[in-house]
Amino acid sequence: MSSSDESENSHATKQPELGFIDTVNYRRLVDLLLFAKERIILSLPSIHDEMAEALIDVKKKGVDLRVIINPLESTFRNGFGDMEAIDKLRKGGISLFENPNSAVSFLVCDDFGYFTFPESRVFSDEAQGPNAVKIDAITITRLIAHFFPPTNIVEKEALEKQFNEAIEDTKETFQATIEQINRPDTESAVSALDEEKLDMVKEELAKNPPLRPDVRRKINTYNNKIQFVEFSFEGSHVTAAKVHIPVEALPLKDDNLKRDLETRLRLFADIEKVAVFNEVAALRKEVDEVRKVFLTPISSREKNVLSASKKTDFEKKVSELAGKTDALTKKLPIVIQQEILNAKRRIKDELSAFLKANPPEELKKFKGRLLDESVEDTVASIVHGITFPKPEELAGRLSIKMHIYDLTFQDLQDDELLQEFIEKGVMQKDDLASIVSMRVAFVAKPVIEDGKV
Repeated sequence: MSSSDESENSHATKQPELGFIDTVNYRRLVDLLLFAKERIILSLPSIHDEMAEALIDVKKKGVDLRVIINPLESTFRNGFGDMEAIDKLRKGGISLFENPNSAVSFLVCDDFGYFTFPESRVFSDEAQGPNAVKIDAITITRLIAHFFPPTNIVEKEALEKQFNEAIEDTKETFQATIEQINRPDTESAVSALDEEKLDMVKEELAKNPPLRPDVRRKINTYNNKIQFVEFSFEGSHVTAAKVHIPVEALPLKDDNLKRDLETRLRLFADIEKVAVFNEVAALRKEVDEVRKVFLTPISSREKNVLSASKKTDFEKKVSELAGKTDALTKKLPIVIQQEILNAKRRIKDELSAFLKANPPEELKKFKGRLLDESVEDTVASIVHGITFPKPEELAGRLSIKMHIYDLTFQDLQDDELLQEFIEKGVMQKDDLASIVSMRVAFVAKPVIEDGKV
């Protein structure tokens, strides 16, 4: 074993020092995770990317790892985790559980644990002071029983045994606490309010009064005016579908000839003569018109913005479009099936004509009827190798998709986005001034001395 391996192994197995009131930042949390040998239960609003990496590493040790999250959209939008991190955990085989709307956060590693009080990364990346309380053994057992009750007699007996052991352990903890209380040198964790310091803070606040905004209320003020929208008509280019012939099925060596042939093999021909395809094209134009009338494209986000004053009418239009889409989806399979049959006949004819005009080497020696029959045989073999789409699959691609998103504090910190809002009339300059004031109130200002930061 290398010295680095020995160091890492020592770091992972060293008993962590556990304070009753503690500061559990990212590094500290990883230390606790690495110490676990049998079981980890982690309950947080959600998970950030670097924590996902650490959890995946811990999982490789064979620890029974269970992660509980609050998977609501607001959790991610308010800075409590990253969707990318959750995707990593899923791919890494981590056991994920959900507890929607719960604000209970804790960590259990084997027989020790902490209640934690995570902060949104909108305001802070790391804990600035104590943010965790050690959990006693009985409470750990109750948490396990609450979130993961035993499902069989073996698990029930194991939990009962753990509970009995927890009682004994808690007795020792209480005895140690009583001894600490009785010690004459025991110091308080708090001190009397320093009124002099408070007066200094009061003086600074008088010079530069705080705005005292409620962040959620302020953000909702703008969400009551505008929201992000993703709006699309998917599958609308169904008529442009092509038939792809496996390369190995083509008896052609000339790449130019292959490309020339490919341009001829559209699945649908004369689409303007098929009524239902004209309906799809008309619906696509309606979608474009709705987008033009109701939405403002935002290039810095590749999304659109919807004014609250237009939201009701927009949602009504989208509902109408969705109804038309559903009706088309029911009609399309029958029409598409007929068109696929027509396409097979047409492709056979086009392949036959193409190969007669551009015969592959092995057919060039044939003439007359023999050439015709050899070409037909080759065409039959090629068509047999083509996988034609199923009507339901093509028709099923047709759908109206709409997602509406609220603004977040991070959005209001994006100067490029705000500038585009102003340029496109989404916000007024007065709105921008109000947002800047809010940011000043909630984002730490740099200390400036002698004209330098």
